[in-house]
Amino acid sequence: MNEKKLADKNNNSAELTEKQKLFCIFYCQSFNATQSYLKAYGGKKNSAGVFGYRLLKNDKIQAEIKKIQTEMRQEFNFEFNDYVQQLLKIVGADIGDYVKFGRRDEEIVINKKGDTITKTVNFVDLVESDSVDTSVIEEVKMIKGDVTIKLADKMSALKELAKIFGFGEGEKKSNLPVVIGGENDLED
Repeated sequence: MNEKKLADKNNNSAELTEKQKLFCIFYCQSFNATQSYLKAYGGKKNSAGVFGYRLLKNDKIQAEIKKIQTEMRQEFNFEFNDYVQQLLKIVGADIGDYVKFGRRDEEIVINKKGDTITKTVNFVDLVESDSVDTSVIEEVKMIKGDVTIKLADKMSALKELAKIFGFGEGEKKSNLPVVIGGENDLED
């Protein structure tokens, strides 16, 4: 959704100035109060950080941001369940779905005559991109023949899911015994 369209939709927010409305729009696009303040008001970065933070504490600004976010979700047809589903995909992603690795025997040429020996070597093979879910891949790069695949951050997704589902908020720690070194020396 572009800024003009959002600004036109939010003209009925009479309690806010035009610059406050712009700040809200920019914030919903970037989630960066400093940059949003700079775009809406101008000024210097140091003061923009302070004033942007202050604006975010304003109840009317918060209400406007929530209103814009609701409109954006409707415009893009993006629901909370979609967000949770993507987080679950990230948590469930397994690097083994994207690469195959291990050890295998290969014939290696040892001289100019073409004599070979069989040697066990380590290998990493990529899985074809059309046969995997690429939505959880954050980065793929190839440098000097070496390929790196980086999946989305599983721990960040787990933390976000924990917040959504309220895990860890006032919950009691487990009373299960901790086994160290593989030996269970606990008495019955």
